[in-house]
Amino acid sequence: LEDPLPAGFEVVSGSAEGPFDREERRDDRQVFFFASLHGATAVSYVLQAIHPGDYRALPASARPMYEPEIHGWSRENRLAIRPEPGLVSRMPSAEEITPDEVWGMALRDFARRDWAKARGGFETLLSKFELRPEVQEEAFARLFSIGVETDDSALTVKSYEQLVDRNPRRAPADMKERRKLATAYQALGEHERALVLFRGIVEEQFLADDDAAGAFARIGNPWRAYALADATLKLKPDESWEEAQELALARAYGALRAPLTAQGPARRVPQSSDAMPFLFTESVRRLRSFQAHHADSSLADEAGYVAVQTLLQMQLSADVIAEGTKFVPRYPKSRWLDDVTFLVASGHFQAGDYDKALAASQPLYERRFPRQDDPSEEDWSPLRANAIHLPAKIAHLRGDLTRAVDLYRQVENLFPDARDAREFLTREGLELRDVERAGVGETPVLHMRRKNLADVRLKVYAVDFMILYALRRDLSDVNKIDLAGVEPVKEWAVARQGAEDFRWHDETVPLPAKEKGVYLVVAKGGALDASSVVLVSDLDVSVQETGGRIRIYATHHATGAPIGDVYVKIGAGAAIHAQGFTDPRGVFEAAAAPGQFSVVAEKDGNVALWRK
Repeated sequence: LEDPLPAGFEVVSGSAEGPFDREERRDDRQVFFFASLHGATAVSYVLQAIHPGDYRALPASARPMYEPEIHGWSRENRLAIRPEPGLVSRMPSAEEITPDEVWGMALRDFARRDWAKARGGFETLLSKFELRPEVQEEAFARLFSIGVETDDSALTVKSYEQLVDRNPRRAPADMKERRKLATAYQALGEHERALVLFRGIVEEQFLADDDAAGAFARIGNPWRAYALADATLKLKPDESWEEAQELALARAYGALRAPLTAQGPARRVPQSSDAMPFLFTESVRRLRSFQAHHADSSLADEAGYVAVQTLLQMQLSADVIAEGTKFVPRYPKSRWLDDVTFLVASGHFQAGDYDKALAASQPLYERRFPRQDDPSEEDWSPLRANAIHLPAKIAHLRGDLTRAVDLYRQVENLFPDARDAREFLTREGLELRDVERAGVGETPVLHMRRKNLADVRLKVYAVDFMILYALRRDLSDVNKIDLAGVEPVKEWAVARQGAEDFRWHDETVPLPAKEKGVYLVVAKGGALDASSVVLVSDLDVSVQETGGRIRIYATHHATGAPIGDVYVKIGAGAAIHAQGFTDPRGVFEAAAAPGQFSVVAEKDGNVALWRK
């Protein structure tokens, strides 16, 4: 059943009656649906006259949904709406007006900014009618807005409290409304409530400015960001959140490098580089200013600690010691007390006054300090290990390696520096000269260096040098040549003299090899081995490089007399560059060799070696 609605009327919601199963309210008609019909059926609903005038009501129609060929219509009607005489000149009485009409007129007046009439309408609704909760909430929200617009403190506060009591999420977020609300509380003498609101407004403004500063930092302009943060802080009251931001800004300057001085006219965002200095001086100035202006702040001690720490980074040892020494009696219960105590010790260390550094660090090991999480309680400082590491470094630099190693071992699991230093000092070492020389009949001497080795075992082998040279032209790793089945001329151990002191020791060891020939000495100690070639020979060679040529001079070891007919071989890497015999003057000449080269000379079992 479809009943077209005449213009000038509206259907009163919920007024329909009849045996229908479902109804639909459409823009231009009222529609009813029936599962089945038997006999005469009546349906009714109420129309509310809205606009005066003459109107035409089109016929209603009825039809089965799936049998459109069966249908029927009502007759057409005409309706008239006439204004009641004198209605325009007077307001309806309370009995004549509905809550919906009051609501509509109040909203109309609110939209027209007729605050007095709108207020009257909303207050009438709240006082005389039983309203749904959501309507009550909206009415108080409108009254709050009216109070804000008219600076009515009582209305503003009352409607605000009623509103948030019903729905806390409707608390005003607009900055203007929050300011007016705070002012209203202040005008009514509720100063604490007003102060809370004003503080919240100021903090929110600060956070907005802080977000703007963060935007500059994100686009690579931290200098502009810090300047904006500076300007914002100067306008804010001394609240805890403001103090925290001011301290954070002062610290941040210590991690910022100065901008490049020459930027170019077209560059809007300054640039810096790793070559530019950190702004440590500016950071310290701000930290000192913070301590002066916020002396009673709970963050003053942290500012003092960061200032001392930054001064140490600047290597201003005297300032570190002076400010750190003042810090200790000024903030005896500070959670940073142990940190500053260690910074003072580090300042003495940096200044080279090691005895004072030891004395300054001693309290960290001997006494308890305020805890980081609860300064009212004391416990052993986590920097206690630093009081071991610092003396270890001092013992190291003073040459007391035994004590240094002992202290390093105690803290090597905490400090990579201690681990690395201990490993370096306790590392074993064994070195021999590549070549030792002696004349026939002389006692050759082995020059040996060792470190952290109690015993070194030596083996001396007689070898054919030309075969040895063929295997290792640069004489590297000759100790790795397979000598299985070769009996050494002598084998013995050389013990360390005295206790281990973690130093290198140079020793000379006489060798049992006076007879002419070539000997290979292999030394083993711990997991290390080294080797040396010992030449017992009356032959020496010297080399002259001139005019793109190499001249080899063969001479007698004892007399210096030239020796002719000496076989000479010049090696360049793994290749033989040149070979031949010296003339009667003991001279052999060849073209210059590229890069590094070596010379081997031999005659009658006498061998000489020269390497560039």
